[in-house]
Amino acid sequence: MDVVEATWEKRNLGVDTMEVSLSDEDLRLGERELMGKIRGIEETYHPGYMVVRIPEGRPTIGLAMAQQGFWKIETQIGLVSERKDMEEAWKRCRRFQRDIHIEMAATEADCEEIIRQVQQGMFVTDRIALDPAFGIPVANLRYANWIRDEFERGTTIYFVSVGERRIGFNMEVVKDNRKHGLLGGVFLESQKLGVFLDVAETERNLALGIAEVHFSVSSNNLAVLRLHEQFGFRVDDIVGIYVKHLRFMEESDG
Repeated sequence: MDVVEATWEKRNLGVDTMEVSLSDEDLRLGERELMGKIRGIEETYHPGYMVVRIPEGRPTIGLAMAQQGFWKIETQIGLVSERKDMEEAWKRCRRFQRDIHIEMAATEADCEEIIRQVQQGMFVTDRIALDPAFGIPVANLRYANWIRDEFERGTTIYFVSVGERRIGFNMEVVKDNRKHGLLGGVFLESQKLGVFLDVAETERNLALGIAEVHFSVSSNNLAVLRLHEQFGFRVDDIVGIYVKHLRFMEESDG
């Protein structure tokens, strides 16, 4: 069991947060013992908000979580694309190529431009945006903070443009020719041009000699999942996300 005291979320969500990921060893426990361990985390840390990640296909654990006050808010779908998948996707999709180019977000002004776009409400389908305790403004503030932190670390962030128009951005980490996509999105005024973000990324991956790309998408965002499937991505992992608001439960009990 991986237990993380997510101190950075206090700034984002305004509440002490614990994040728990269940291991294969945890999944071999009985539901009673497993729920006892989760209750122990609550009693030790007294968080206001808990997030528990459980590999899919464990309905009895999901039921036990519900009985303990957790509710399932989304499923995280891990996607992977290998070199051959990118090459096949490019054969099918290069007809969409236009005057598409990539521009690195190299300055503070570039970073702030992305943050300004995000805070207009770009992200509306993740677990924070759809949670009544938080909502869309909090979700986008959280992403804005993350983008600023990654920019200051020197993480690769770039704009995608069609002609002179910046339509969106991507944020990524590349190591040993393997890329992990951290975050990306289409700016609100360019929503109908989302396909070009994937065109630009596929062309970039091939040019850089990327062997494999990994990232995840929420099951709440079916449109993005379908789009990435067109560009050679396939499902690699599925994890259920369960949340519990202990702060509000305590307030209602009081």
